[in-house]
Amino acid sequence: MERLEYRSPARLGGLVSVWSMIVIGVFVVVVGALMPRHAGPFLIVLGVVGLVLLVGYVLPLIATPLVVTDAGLHCFLVWRRTLIPWSAVRSFEVRDPRGRDQPLSVVVVHLTNGKQYPLPFTGGTAEHAGGIAEQLREAQRQRSG
Repeated sequence: MERLEYRSPARLGGLVSVWSMIVIGVFVVVVGALMPRHAGPFLIVLGVVGLVLLVGYVLPLIATPLVVTDAGLHCFLVWRRTLIPWSAVRSFEVRDPRGRDQPLSVVVVHLTNGKQYPLPFTGGTAEHAGGIAEQLREAQRQRSG
């Protein structure tokens, strides 16, 4: 099976926004450390928030796309890199947007143990997510048959 890799362009705008916050945060923390009398508590909090976003959100998203191989799905789930083997995958579904928490359609993997996870970098229009889901179903069929 050919290796598939997904990086969603829908998240690039968000990444740029978060990176901007991180740059501001690092700058504020450095200024606060070098000139503590001039840095107010708000600026220090802003800097800490930027650094937390860097470590917890941005780096994992950039470093770990959704990669589909013969071994399974390689992705970042529940704050860690994960391999979901094909034997653990029951099905894929496209879940429609649900308000502000999930503004885009996304592909959800259903596992044989009953758990469900939205797959990173599959968000977008219903057509976009549906296309990815169909490619994943085809990869699953190739692997099992």
